[in-house]
Amino acid sequence: MSNMRSYCYNCMRSLCLCEHIQTIDNQLDVVILQHSKEQKNNKNTAILLNLSLKKSQFIRGKNFDEFLANLLHEKNYLLVFPKLDQHNSSDIIPTAKDSKIDGIILIDGTWKKARKIYYESKILQNLPKIYIDNKSNQYIIRKSPAPNALSTYEAGVFALEILGEQKTQVLMERFKTFMEMSLSSVSEYKREKL
Repeated sequence: MSNMRSYCYNCMRSLCLCEHIQTIDNQLDVVILQHSKEQKNNKNTAILLNLSLKKSQFIRGKNFDEFLANLLHEKNYLLVFPKLDQHNSSDIIPTAKDSKIDGIILIDGTWKKARKIYYESKILQNLPKIYIDNKSNQYIIRKSPAPNALSTYEAGVFALEILGEQKTQVLMERFKTFMEMSLSSVSEYKREKL
């Protein structure tokens, strides 16, 4: 019995989930800004979302202002980010009918790292935001700070759904499969260690 585990450099998992990824042809662009320290996190969902979307950009770093300035030069994006002030109603999401929305931006990192990226970027702070209310967390392999604290994958899929993107149900079905496989992998690994 070997304690060495294989690693997939495509889905960034010790248990490869690539054969379970179903890529959809999304209409809205999805930009994922990942904190550089999240790269080696085996429970991270951002790469799975990126691999599941045909129109997706995955950028890793800590400061994204130069990239964002170029991206937003002639395009309209919404930032998917939790409501920081429950009483602030100034950030009402525009609907697809109200304005031309080219895509969404997600910040991927721990809550602390995501907030730091947000607060250090005036560009991100000034973007119109899309909030996801009344959705419960289905990310069962990692402890969340609140029941409605979503993984990057879930937040991206729910935001796309709100904006009228098709095939989001397929993405959530795949997410459940990812979670089930990850749980079984953890259980198997614990048994191997005995």
